[in-house]
Amino acid sequence: MRIRISPKTALLVSTGVLAAVAMTACTTGLTGATGGNPTTQPAAPPATVDTTIAAAPTQADTTPAATPPPAAVTAKTTRTPECRSSGLRLSLIGADAAMNHDFSVLKFTNVGKHSCVIVGFPGVSYVTGDRGTQVGAPAVREGKIGKQITLAPGQFASTVIDAVNAQVFDPAVCRLTPVRGYRIYPPDETASLFIPVRGQVFGCAGHTPDPQLTVVTIQPGLAVPTQY
Repeated sequence: MRIRISPKTALLVSTGVLAAVAMTACTTGLTGATGGNPTTQPAAPPATVDTTIAAAPTQADTTPAATPPPAAVTAKTTRTPECRSSGLRLSLIGADAAMNHDFSVLKFTNVGKHSCVIVGFPGVSYVTGDRGTQVGAPAVREGKIGKQITLAPGQFASTVIDAVNAQVFDPAVCRLTPVRGYRIYPPDETASLFIPVRGQVFGCAGHTPDPQLTVVTIQPGLAVPTQY
């Protein structure tokens, strides 16, 4: 049986055959050649679609932030300064005498504008001449250092000076010398003060076997010599 093919169908068939032949030829040109680079670049791979679902945004944290600790506050310590020579006035009060000992009360009055503290012992020595030449050894300290004493302006503290009558020492050792007064160093101070003595007083310029001067711990108010 003969099959009749219409001109339109024949055209479609021939076109398909030609297209197939052409496709075969192209494929052969790409894969069948050896020893050379292909003239046509391979097609790019299909783009990858990211199907990852983005994470939903988290809910804002409404918890209040912790309050930072307060900055360290350095307490201002108002330390009262020690009394200086420039803010003190000296007074010497003859108080008692017994058994070749002369006791005098030495007062330290705060004449400054601010409070100050005083504690311990003053430095005490005899001096003579216009230049204040020291006579003999300075006073020996007796007692404990004691507590700090705060002196408001106008207030005072005091100590007791025990001066041995210089005539009781061997004259050859003592080297009897008239004195004009005392050189006083307030505690922890390098600037000295001078206070004169009344009447004719002698000290020993030599090295005596026993102290010629003794000074006790400074105490508040007016010291009482008889207790030493």
